[in-house]
Amino acid sequence: MTDEMPKGHGRRAGPGVAWRLAIALAALALVPRPVRAWWAEGHVACDLAAASLLPGTMPAFFRERAEEIAFHSVDPDLWHQCGTPGLRSASGPDHHFDIELLGGLAPPPTRMGCIALCAELGLEPAALGALPYAIDEWHWRLALAFAEHRASPQDARIRAKVLYAAAVLSHYAVDASHPLHCTVHFDGRVASPRATSPRTGFHLRTDALPGKLGLAPAEIARGARPEPVVDAFAAALAAVRESNLLVDDLYAFEPRVPALERPFETAPDPALREFVLGRCRAGAALTAGLWVSAWERSAKVGLPDWRLRQLGHRLGPAAE
Repeated sequence: MTDEMPKGHGRRAGPGVAWRLAIALAALALVPRPVRAWWAEGHVACDLAAASLLPGTMPAFFRERAEEIAFHSVDPDLWHQCGTPGLRSASGPDHHFDIELLGGLAPPPTRMGCIALCAELGLEPAALGALPYAIDEWHWRLALAFAEHRASPQDARIRAKVLYAAAVLSHYAVDASHPLHCTVHFDGRVASPRATSPRTGFHLRTDALPGKLGLAPAEIARGARPEPVVDAFAAALAAVRESNLLVDDLYAFEPRVPALERPFETAPDPALREFVLGRCRAGAALTAGLWVSAWERSAKVGLPDWRLRQLGHRLGPAAE
């Protein structure tokens, strides 16, 4: 997140775990804007919680390197917060989906279909956002990387690809658990769906809550219930809809959320803590479900012959 705008809404203005996580947070500190968190500490904690929910059927290396996934999970924020306008423009919409702008219409299942629908409705695609599409697309990138791992399980390069794809996927899955990433009221209430956010700063204040509330991975994992993911896009859209229904509940806590630069001066409202904890659990559960789904679907991904040859497979006389 930046001190200029809430994450994902730039289009409105035009033995080793501990030290690795410390490095991750130190790296974020070098960004010339305050990166707070559901989205520094929050993303890391949700990823570690998600990893603890994985079944033993997942590859051992994946379960054992959760801290590496957590380290990379913040990269999508770096893409649009470090003076890189091309990345900011391209990736910013992937962090949100202002579903009210569709007026009850069902989002098409593909990004290009959604862009076509926006043209029909007179919407800018960047204003609507693309969060469920980012989740679906990165789910399939992870499934493809897992398929390569199945073909060459000892290849360290492929393992690195798997971990990175899982990290980016997790970022967007956890974004979908934040109500303000799923509404036109992303930083203060608007009078109509196409109005401009008043930029009250509430978004950044809520982003800071998981860190200020001290939500640890073990606490987030307790009570989290990953559901089987049959369709990644449908699961992502369901998460967006669920978060959108909680927008009013989150705004009800506004007077009890401290300023961005200030800690809680008294004991936090237990109801606020439970709300944020529930949202983090939802993000961790969706992340774990998507990771498992990508692994299971990878068994049916057919790699092209040229890739199999690169991975050292002999394909018979025709490939000699």
